Amino acid sequence: KEYVVLHALAFDLDVTFPHLLLNDKIERIVALHTTFTLDQKATLSNSLLKTTWSFLNDSSRTPLCLRLDADDIAAGAVYLAGLLDNTVPDTIVTSDGQPWECVLRPNQEMLIDAATFILEAYICEGIDESKLSPSIVDLLNRFHTYRFMEEVKFEHTSPMSSAGMDDLDNTTDLESDIVNGGTPDDVADKSFEEEMICTDIFISKKRSLDDYAEPLFSQPKRQKLLD
Repeated sequence: KEYVVLHALAFDLDVTFPHLLLNDKIERIVALHTTFTLDQKATLSNSLLKTTWSFLNDSSRTPLCLRLDADDIAAGAVYLAGLLDNTVPDTIVTSDGQPWECVLRPNQEMLIDAATFILEAYICEGIDESKLSPSIVDLLNRFHTYRFMEEVKFEHTSPMSSAGMDDLDNTTDLESDIVNGGTPDDVADKSFEEEMICTDIFISKKRSLDDYAEPLFSQPKRQKLLD
């Protein structure tokens, strides 16, 4: 598995952490709240930062960093933080009347891609959706509308064996705030191996096999988000 990761990274281990890119993006959004006092802006900034940090922590054990660069991941996480509980309402727009998320990226399809990938941390095998916050479920309903569709199993042979993977203990010992502290190590490891090297590939009927690595396009504080 380590070789697969190195190959995907082109053996370039100089990786930028998206956490380092959050402040500038959050400041752009806060600046749009022209009627806020300084105290209100500080409160909004702290709320967005903490929620965004939690999203990044929860997705840190998924293949997200192999799919998107750090800047796109940071933009997607801030976008989700703004959508969560309508923290940044639709009435907030740019000076030229564009939606507030345009200050993160003019290309909304990229933001939708990033948000969809980040939220995969909450739909991987072993995650009990009934234990997720309603706020997270609302986001899943928006970006992963077809997650309950019947899955189609594709069998193929491979010289690489997945023996022992089904014996992993899929516990819910999570690490960050949004889902009792993050994504389970075992679940994430198993999910990664299935995606990268496993002989059994599961995809939704909504996607073709060729499009499996891409998310579906859909429209689109620190708090304890579990019930």
